[in-house]
Amino acid sequence: MKNMGKMLTLLVLRLLMNLLLISWISLWIIKPTTVWIQSWRQAEDTFKHTFFGYYGLSFAVFSFPPIALSIIGLIYLSLLPQHHRLTRGGRSAAITVSRPAIINSFIGIVSCFEIIAVILFLVFLAWTFYVRVNNDLKKLMPVKTINLDLWQLKYFRVATRFGLLAEACLSLLLFPVLRGLSMFRLLNIQFAASVKYHVWLGTGLVFFLWFMVEALCSYGVWKWQRTGRVYVAGGISLVIGLLMWITSLPQIRRKCFETFYYTHHLYTVFLVSFLFHAGDRHFYWILPGVFLFGLDKTLRIFQWHPFSITSSSSVDKHTMSVMMKCEGKWTDSVYKKLEEAADSNTKINNITIRVEGPYGPVSVDFLRYDTLFLVAGGIGITPFLNILQELACENRLKTPKSVQLVFSVRTFQDINMLLPVSPILFRPIHNLNLKIKVFVTQEKKHSNGPTTLKEYLAQSQVQTIHVGTDEDFSRFQILGHESFRRLATLVLVALLTFLGLLIGLSHFFIPNEHKKHSNSMKLAASGTMTTAKEKVPSWVPDLVIIVAYVIAMTIGGLAAIILQWRRQRRETLRMTKEEVNPQGSNFTESTPIVPIEEHEIHIGERPKFKEILSEFETSLRGWSSIGVLVCGPESMKEAVASICRQRFQCFGVDDSRTIHNKC
Repeated sequence: MKNMGKMLTLLVLRLLMNLLLISWISLWIIKPTTVWIQSWRQAEDTFKHTFFGYYGLSFAVFSFPPIALSIIGLIYLSLLPQHHRLTRGGRSAAITVSRPAIINSFIGIVSCFEIIAVILFLVFLAWTFYVRVNNDLKKLMPVKTINLDLWQLKYFRVATRFGLLAEACLSLLLFPVLRGLSMFRLLNIQFAASVKYHVWLGTGLVFFLWFMVEALCSYGVWKWQRTGRVYVAGGISLVIGLLMWITSLPQIRRKCFETFYYTHHLYTVFLVSFLFHAGDRHFYWILPGVFLFGLDKTLRIFQWHPFSITSSSSVDKHTMSVMMKCEGKWTDSVYKKLEEAADSNTKINNITIRVEGPYGPVSVDFLRYDTLFLVAGGIGITPFLNILQELACENRLKTPKSVQLVFSVRTFQDINMLLPVSPILFRPIHNLNLKIKVFVTQEKKHSNGPTTLKEYLAQSQVQTIHVGTDEDFSRFQILGHESFRRLATLVLVALLTFLGLLIGLSHFFIPNEHKKHSNSMKLAASGTMTTAKEKVPSWVPDLVIIVAYVIAMTIGGLAAIILQWRRQRRETLRMTKEEVNPQGSNFTESTPIVPIEEHEIHIGERPKFKEILSEFETSLRGWSSIGVLVCGPESMKEAVASICRQRFQCFGVDDSRTIHNKC
């Protein structure tokens, strides 16, 4: 009965999420139509004179559905059984929709599902543009503040409506880069894959803004108006948007990551400028993404750096290992600190660590295949170190029987990244045939140097540095984000705070909306009185939104700090009562069944994936399912994806940059 009740609750939550999503999408579709415009004006007139007000109504209709979807989604994930979170249901369906249709060096790997989604989005933009321009041209009226000819006015309207399409891009722009509050995990889309949607939407946003602001600037609209749209603010948004877009290009981002990182923090100025330019009426459509993104950043306000987990909890439940590549100031500073400790032979103390995630493919799908073909480039070896340890220590009913790892590195020193799994590379593993091919691409073979992989790893100069004793670690905890339910609570607290402040501040700074309703209606009907919203500058409602937003984010952050403090206190009390009994490695020790093969090392050459994969297929001696997993540079992923698409019929690309194939 308990399980039935839980399943029923999950079903109801899923129905609610679908209803909210469909409702919000429907609003976007009917938004430009005359029927909706007239109906919305009537609703404004009805609610304008109530305590809820026009602003509360706009928030409830335009902003609330996605935020409520996030809250319900977090509750849904909290009720979902653990094994459903770690595995992906409906693999065959997932592979079908994720089958790559385009493999290109410029746009990368694009699946069929993504192409369909992009086409539908473009159709929606075309529909919105057509309906708005058609309505504008039917009732074209001269603008008193702008002295334009008829053809100039038509061009001005067309450019403005084209630029207004940026509103749709901006409304979705921040959803793909959410982490703790991400809704994409409901669709089993990982953060690494959703980031490209952010790039696509950002490019579209800058493109549409350019047309609108260019039209405005052509007619010298640089005045900061007291009422109506603030056109100069649109120009500021365009300049900042272009700056963020240019610094995010791969050629700049990879070489100057700090420039990209700090330039992207200008998004606050961009959003404020967009608010002043577009006005509060349009910003309510954009607010859901901004609201969730702001709260997500508030919960993570200090440096975070993503690293892949190389250890396995099946080997040691009390140890988590990560591998870091020195590519920036922060990682270089960590390396120098460790280097200084190694030179002085001292112990490192006072390192505070907070962990959140994981954000990668939290699954054990690789166990579904009979054989695995793993391709890694450089630091991309990290997820495969975890997989190899899982295969070595677990005795599951179904595990891959053969594994081929192709590891491409630039230098001999990079081979040391295999050290975490060196104990299992050169001893037989129960019922597993493991073979590794290492390619060193940018160095030549030394005449008196080692010749085998085992010899290279044996002469490694990697040092072990102690950062404290077990007694030291017992006084500290590694804490991540709160549970899904607590995250949902934090979103709800921030939501209610924002809504309350929005309504309260609107009544205070934009008064007389619901007072003297009858007299106001009579005076307005006679033409001797304007509404309260017309009396105040247009930027006042914008400031109300900003103030309510900042206070809501602050309260949400304080609530998160309190929850984390209480959690840390409970952990401290628990650890003082518990005796920590660390467990060592539990690699399976059994009679070897498959003889060990000598691993290969190739110096001064690049891997020929087509030949290696063909050779691997031939060695299988039978019909079996092959899982092809790739982690490395984009060019490597595209090359392997192209080969697999040509050779196999049932092929799909996972959202975690992992390629799967099943023969």
